[in-house]
Amino acid sequence: MSDSTQNLSPDNPPDQRRIGSLILMGLGAIVLLALVGWLSMDLLASSWGTVTVPNSLAGLPLSRRTTGEAALAEIEQMHGKEFVIIGGVVAHYGGDAATLWVSSTWLPFMAALQVSLMEERIAEGRSPFTPLGVDQVQGVTVYALSGMGQMHYYFQLDRRVIWLAVAAERADQSLKELINTLR
Repeated sequence: MSDSTQNLSPDNPPDQRRIGSLILMGLGAIVLLALVGWLSMDLLASSWGTVTVPNSLAGLPLSRRTTGEAALAEIEQMHGKEFVIIGGVVAHYGGDAATLWVSSTWLPFMAALQVSLMEERIAEGRSPFTPLGVDQVQGVTVYALSGMGQMHYYFQLDRRVIWLAVAAERADQSLKELINTLR
């Protein structure tokens, strides 16, 4: 019988150091995979959380834009903290003639859930908004509201939830431009 056959026989137990080395290598691989996964998700979050807005809307120039933590805090103040938001921007056009809130989340179904919850809350009647209906605008389901002296629209585009507040005379043009720009 050769030496290699003797080492594999059931009479000779495996070398304890070899098993320890294999266990350590396996744990190292798990830690390495977890680190790579964490770094990948961090990079994805930073790029997926990037939200852009148009430089003008219905002839109104972009007056100011809030991004990062300040934008997320403003969006969470409006919608609550139960939404998973990884990025956001608040943009003001023509002074305050139009305001745009855009938030992004990990996946489209999460954005759809946010829109659904927003619709339910507004339907409860405890908000300053009056629902005007739901319409399809360029293939996008858009919820229209009135309130606070403006028209308001909210809708989902992929992983993003968009809310637009604008004066009635600029409402249709602003909404169509916005959908075209953000697609």
